[in-house]
Amino acid sequence: MTLHQIIIYTAPGGEVFVVDKQLFASRYLDAGLVVISLALSPDGKGFYAIAGARARSRMLAGTAARLVRGRVEKATMETATMYLDWLRASMTM
Repeated sequence: MTLHQIIIYTAPGGEVFVVDKQLFASRYLDAGLVVISLALSPDGKGFYAIAGARARSRMLAGTAARLVRGRVEKATMETATMYLDWLRASMTM
């Protein structure tokens, strides 16, 4: 189980920032942050999506890392895919 705070901010110039801060996780990660910046393309026909993510886990050190790391990497990829799918769906609305 995880608890997140999601903030969507539109800057005066039109750039949109989506920030997802992980406040609590029952397993694996101690802290996590995802920032997505959406900037209009110069021709005005689309936008650029720039994403950055950072996570910290004490559980991924030592012997336990071999057992848990694969699951964490899979969950990370699934989360990134979820965000990209959400962006794609938001564009078609």
